[in-house]
Amino acid sequence: MTVGQRLSQARHERGISIEDLARTTKLRMTQIRQIEADELVGIDAEVYVRARIRALAAEVGLDPAEIIKLYENQLGITNVEVSRSDLSVADHLNIFEHDKKKDALPPRRSYTLPLIITGIVLLIAAAWISQSLFVSAGAGNAPLPSASASQESPADPDPSESESAQVAPTNADPSIVSMRLTAIESSWVQVKASNGDVLLESTLRPGDSIPFADDSELSIRVGNAGGIELEVNGVDLGTLGLTGEVLDRVFGLGDPRALS
Repeated sequence: MTVGQRLSQARHERGISIEDLARTTKLRMTQIRQIEADELVGIDAEVYVRARIRALAAEVGLDPAEIIKLYENQLGITNVEVSRSDLSVADHLNIFEHDKKKDALPPRRSYTLPLIITGIVLLIAAAWISQSLFVSAGAGNAPLPSASASQESPADPDPSESESAQVAPTNADPSIVSMRLTAIESSWVQVKASNGDVLLESTLRPGDSIPFADDSELSIRVGNAGGIELEVNGVDLGTLGLTGEVLDRVFGLGDPRALS
């Protein structure tokens, strides 16, 4: 039995329509029909075809790894390894949503701009982290403010409360909002920037870990609050809620425990 036949049979056995499958996976119906018809060659880059097959297999109750193996055998692919980072990049690019606009873009440049933007964001995030670590290392030798200085400047912390006050760790850059999602269970996640752009809208699998950064605000919606561990502005918030719980959070600059 081919990949398309397995997926189609499992979908019919579960009573799932192509329209329902398109809504839950964020794929277009034409893409689902192509895969079920075993039109697997030449429709797109292989990493994206694999990502779509994995998403469809998971939604109809099949083992994604088994279906990917069947796909490789069907096409005679050997000595090919698609790493977790490749799949994470495919999810990070929100390929399913971008595919809706594919027909309006030049065929050979459909994903060029998103890839460039993603690379720039990751480089900037790495630079911020490196800079903040360097600054925090140098700040370790700085003297604590005196009691008189605290009285003169209300914005400075009171030394008598320094042991009990909980503030964002020193390795968090105070000029940006940073966030890292780590999946411990499968969960649908949406992340938006302060300007409303959708940075991520996909189902994360256990072990996936993706960083984000914005100059003022990041918002997140999770479909399984117990399946996603969250670190914001250097603070480990753990999971946001219970397994299966749907939650929305908005984080800005500063301590996320005060802003969440």
